[in-house]
Amino acid sequence: MTADDMTAIPDDDLEPYCVTCGAPVGLFAGHGEDWHHFRGSGTVADPNRLYDSGHEPVVAWREPAGASEVISDKEDTGE
Repeated sequence: MTADDMTAIPDDDLEPYCVTCGAPVGLFAGHGEDWHHFRGSGTVADPNRLYDSGHEPVVAWREPAGASEVISDKEDTGE
């Protein structure tokens, strides 16, 4: 799957990951049109770092980690 396949995203609330290893994957400007494994949360304190996993990403989509906890927190506060 390449950047051209981004129209295949099943839901705006899902995030891409690698089916082979479970790691998050993404498309990064300056690194071509292919998917890459990465570590980090994309913040100044924890920037994204691309790494070689030893295999090509097999992209699928899942709920972000903690998504159900966020929904749960909103229900508790009445938001």
